[in-house]
Amino acid sequence: MKKFGLFCLLVFTSLFSFAQHKCFFTHYSSEDGLSQNTVMNILQDHKGNMWFATWDGINKFNGYSFKTYKARQGNLISLTNNRVDRMYEDRYGYLWVLTYDNRAHRFDPRTETFEQVPATGEASTYNVLTIEVLPNGVVWLLTEADGAIRVRTDADTYRLSTDTYSVKSGLFPATRVYKAELDQSGNEWILTDNGLGLIKKGEKKMTPYFVDAKDGREHADQAFYGFAESQNELFFASDRGRVWRYNKKAQRFTLLELPTKSAVADIAVVHSSELVAATETDGFFTYNLKTEKATHYSHIVCSDFPHVPVRSIYVDKKSEVWFEQELVGTVAHFNPSSKILKVEKMRVEPGSAYRGHPAFHIHEDSHGTTWVHPYGGGFSYFDRKSNSLIPFYDDLDSPDWRFSNKMHAAFSDRQGNLWL
Repeated sequence: MKKFGLFCLLVFTSLFSFAQHKCFFTHYSSEDGLSQNTVMNILQDHKGNMWFATWDGINKFNGYSFKTYKARQGNLISLTNNRVDRMYEDRYGYLWVLTYDNRAHRFDPRTETFEQVPATGEASTYNVLTIEVLPNGVVWLLTEADGAIRVRTDADTYRLSTDTYSVKSGLFPATRVYKAELDQSGNEWILTDNGLGLIKKGEKKMTPYFVDAKDGREHADQAFYGFAESQNELFFASDRGRVWRYNKKAQRFTLLELPTKSAVADIAVVHSSELVAATETDGFFTYNLKTEKATHYSHIVCSDFPHVPVRSIYVDKKSEVWFEQELVGTVAHFNPSSKILKVEKMRVEPGSAYRGHPAFHIHEDSHGTTWVHPYGGGFSYFDRKSNSLIPFYDDLDSPDWRFSNKMHAAFSDRQGNLWL
């Protein structure tokens, strides 16, 4: 079987007409100037250039040719590892990359230079697991066991300043930060293994909530995993069925306690008045914010719902709720309007043993189509009329089979092209 590196799928017809398969495929590989055929991440920058993170540097594609940026013997590029697994663009046009050795770097496309963040000698040995690029220009580096690093960019000089929020630094008593979020008012929140942290817009001081306290305060020492926002409230998912509601106007928390002992892995607001709370091991709940009525979709009631931990929720633009679970080829989705839960099992091509399965990922394109890659494989698009996932040119029995259904990345650019 030929191993393909990267595809550009130029879709000339409406993406709602897949049955006709009127698509034009262009294949790019190292023979065309790509530095390496294993592509882990794709993005389009604000100028329209395409960028590809590979196992041997990052590549810019201007529509005609590739240019590679990586560390080579004798050059001055301060990239600690050429395998780049994740890549993001901030509001100033810089690219942030996460390398295989768990180091974060900022790349300046203007000067074509990398800098390690934090700089060498400034806690540069921290293992960074996630880069969170917020719309206000702040970047959070979430580490494995050293809290999180908040990185600010000076709007005039573009110089960086960093603050580490961890037990060691004394700025926040947490070792793990699971998420960094920006609410609609411009406030930053961190969700940690020991409470919440809030940095209000325009301020530098962090206010802690629900952290471990020696005075024995009730509800202290809680972990937080998920965030959602409605017009009037913020919602934070926590342990033991707890969802904390934060009233924006009163700036006060109240507790919504769901009837479960499981942690609430993630939450989302749909139709502006309904909360969906996915538990880690006990199905999920819907909660009507007006009637305050909760409905439990447990594994007993919904026997088809996979009995494996839920990692996250994605709500598409039509309010379909998608659950990320680590079960090969399987994805569950729920329609809050019809109350229909469907579990789909996509066929995944066999493969040789390898260290990890391709991750779950989902996105929507400019035509409104939802593209879904279940954990482990089975890349498909969602047909709303049939309420079904349809394999896209990779159905194992199809004579039109073109490529593997195991994807590291799928990305739709602003022009409507699909990159795989």
